[in-house]
Amino acid sequence: MGITRRKLGLGPPTLPEWHVMLEFEGLAQLDLAFGEVAGRADPVESLHHAVNSRVRNVSFALYRDFPDSVCVRGQEKF
Repeated sequence: MGITRRKLGLGPPTLPEWHVMLEFEGLAQLDLAFGEVAGRADPVESLHHAVNSRVRNVSFALYRDFPDSVCVRGQEKF
């Protein structure tokens, strides 16, 4: 996990001040983590609510390595 903060107001106004990045070893690990939170049971639910109640103007994205291991090389048409 990484947390960074934009400095000196540099960057377009559409980018938030804070950037939180969670990294997983694969989609299976991400799915396992989601399963822990999706149960909505304490103690995880109380922590989840405490964090979410303070978050404002949030946006999400899902990234993956590029090129990934399933990419066939040499046949690209771009």
